[in-house]
Amino acid sequence: QASLAAIALFTIAAIAAPAARAAEFDNKATSLPFPPDAEKIEFTDWTGGIEYQSRSPLKSLAAFYLKEMTDRGWGLDPDDMEIDDETIELVFSQGEASVEAEFSQESGYVEVELDCDELDFSNVYDPASLAAAGLPVPPAVLFFQQKVPLPEGAQKVSYETDGCTFKCTLQLEEAYAHLTKAVASLGFRESRRPIISSGRNYTEFKKGPVEVSINVFSDPVGSRVILEHESPVAAKRAAPLPPVASLTDFLPKDSSGGSAAAEAAATLTRHPSSPESQAAAVAARRPADVTRNSGSATFQYGDRPYTFRHAAAFKNKGSADYATHMVFSNKPIPAGRLQEKLYTEEDFAFHQLYEWDGPETLIVTVGDYHSFGFSVSGVGIGRGVAEHVSTIEEKNGRIAGTFEMKPEEVLSRQCSFTAKINAVILTPETHIATGYEAPVETTADPMLANSPIPWPADAEDVSSTGSNYRKVHAALTNLPIDEAADHFRQALPEKGWIEGAATDDGSLLFANDAQEVIVKLEAKGAQTAIEATVLETALARKDGILTEPGKGRLVFGNTHTVPVVFTIGKTDYPLRPGKGAKGPQDALNYSVPPGTYKVVIKIPGEPEQTERVQLTAGSTWGVIALPTGGYMPVQMY
Repeated sequence: QASLAAIALFTIAAIAAPAARAAEFDNKATSLPFPPDAEKIEFTDWTGGIEYQSRSPLKSLAAFYLKEMTDRGWGLDPDDMEIDDETIELVFSQGEASVEAEFSQESGYVEVELDCDELDFSNVYDPASLAAAGLPVPPAVLFFQQKVPLPEGAQKVSYETDGCTFKCTLQLEEAYAHLTKAVASLGFRESRRPIISSGRNYTEFKKGPVEVSINVFSDPVGSRVILEHESPVAAKRAAPLPPVASLTDFLPKDSSGGSAAAEAAATLTRHPSSPESQAAAVAARRPADVTRNSGSATFQYGDRPYTFRHAAAFKNKGSADYATHMVFSNKPIPAGRLQEKLYTEEDFAFHQLYEWDGPETLIVTVGDYHSFGFSVSGVGIGRGVAEHVSTIEEKNGRIAGTFEMKPEEVLSRQCSFTAKINAVILTPETHIATGYEAPVETTADPMLANSPIPWPADAEDVSSTGSNYRKVHAALTNLPIDEAADHFRQALPEKGWIEGAATDDGSLLFANDAQEVIVKLEAKGAQTAIEATVLETALARKDGILTEPGKGRLVFGNTHTVPVVFTIGKTDYPLRPGKGAKGPQDALNYSVPPGTYKVVIKIPGEPEQTERVQLTAGSTWGVIALPTGGYMPVQMY
């Protein structure tokens, strides 16, 4: 029996429009509603249970179910409705079927448990059925189910978070041959020397940043198989549900007026004390448009001015009633990550967005007490503001106006600042409008000047190698893997690159009219290593070194002043002096099946030299005799 118990980091890409009230009842467990940010979904068919986690506010999840379940024809039992600050319980029924929904506030997320009676749990372990029902399924699971045909006689198939296991009536060698051929046909290239023994065959394939391993064991049935799929690129997390002020708005009309349900829901209703805070509560339900944020500040420290051209504003959980923080930075401010920190951290400070090497900032706090924090290289100042002039106003979830601190002596220097802002006030419950991305800031490192793709601004430890047709650029960034992936997904399309179709399995593949790029991301401690392989497809096609589907290519060139012979097996390939020196059009050029080729290089006056070329499908390798003697192997494409 297949199992999805370990599936994690689910992200629902879209929720189908709710069915009209009184629609025909669908008793499938997969037809229950799930919020967009549902994660770690687990079905347990023998107990009728479903569990998952959500980053949405507690009341928002309850409101979501009140609306979605009643729209699907379920009735709410108000007598079994329980609400407190940390837990909400709702009970729905339709005919003999019932769903008890419990929402429990944990640290940083809400745990959701659905206890179901008389629902159909068939196909809850079939990834394709879950995907068809609109539920999120990890890319690895769909990759193996939809793209890798299982061999004849496959049984006890189980799909897990990152792969697939099964047994098969085929013997070890047959099952291994079937699977390696299937994966290679998808454009993957074998990336290691296989382990071949009497009881086990093992190998690995790579395509961009994605790795696939094939592990086949002998078994009394025939063979036992473990397939695994790894990608360093994290799936984008869906935005949480927007906050709601009250559950009473979402109760069915026949359960509201004066009912126990309405009274219970009212216990979680906030009662703003002023028209301004009431307006802010209404505004909080709408997605906040941070794209309209604007602002700048200049801090005068002695005789030196510091200018900050990016602005944001936020309130903390514990101090929202009496303090608003205005942030002015010399770098773009990631609003989505800032809001997530506000939701998960009890007492958030702006520097917590960065593990190190944060931007230069001026943070001005207004409210019951005015203060500022100034942080640049070698200088850090934090203190209250004495004399100031302010036109700052907070209205409808935004803050706007100017704030000026009069000159005063700090650390034996005269300090003052002026700041202006018009920005959304981010809070733990803010719902940021989807589709917004922070501005892309790229590096000006001269070593990456020849790279056709935009790199993160903090790229360091840079290197670049390759041929005219294949260049590999490498660097380190302080961005986490998912944010580095977001950088390329935003920056490359802005330069005219198109993301490739293979990205549904986690690859970062892009192309334009003349080139392709594969971006590999790998965690290196607290940093992310980036390796970008740029393929000059148009030039390679013009010069005749592109490979045929499923094949590789060998190119022999002689830049020496004497004749050279290349030997593979029992076949000699003689090259006269200078043949191939001008380019691959003049060299010996062969399309061959993938494999390991032993090439013997025979140069007059030198001992024979041997090179083993591991040629994978889609790659082109050259072996070039050098004018100074010896030879050079190079991956050309």
